[in-house]
Amino acid sequence: MERTAAKTSGERIGLTTATITSPTCPPRGSAGLLDIMPHLHLTLQSGSPGGIGAAAIPQGEDAVLKRMCRQYTVDQFKRMVDSIQAMLDRPAITTDIIVGFPGETDADFEQTLDLARSVGFAKMHVFTFSPRRGTPAAGMQDIVEKGVCRRRSEILRELDIELGLRYRRQFIGETAEVLIESFGVRRPASNVP
Repeated sequence: MERTAAKTSGERIGLTTATITSPTCPPRGSAGLLDIMPHLHLTLQSGSPGGIGAAAIPQGEDAVLKRMCRQYTVDQFKRMVDSIQAMLDRPAITTDIIVGFPGETDADFEQTLDLARSVGFAKMHVFTFSPRRGTPAAGMQDIVEKGVCRRRSEILRELDIELGLRYRRQFIGETAEVLIESFGVRRPASNVP
């Protein structure tokens, strides 16, 4: 990122997705990267730092993320968000969250909600777990009932609308620089203030 930022001359860089790969992500010394557009997509997937599942499912610290084979912890995610928020002015942090991953408990889901509220995501893309043939998750036990998944998705989508409105409202009355990614006709968002 630093090398790319050094090559720009007054242009802004749009970073599509950042991957949480280490406890020092974003890299040390990145505070000078002021040419990054303040929108980063960080894939959370689950915000539960611990959980209780069936005996055949790993338990303990970051249990859901471990079952998803994610290479980061909730704590690393939080530290990355804190670094980004310290580095950029009111960044739009967006994410993906999967509900109903095998073994996800009510407590796991509540922890995901708590983390989403504390981060204040500008947008959450909510997905319900669906097994894919040939993946480790396809053979996991302790399947979350469809009705529970549906309710959890609804709750997260309602929170997404609330957090998105809160994020956008802070810019009312301001003029801002934007990065246009593509041209085309889109339908208007239903949750714009």
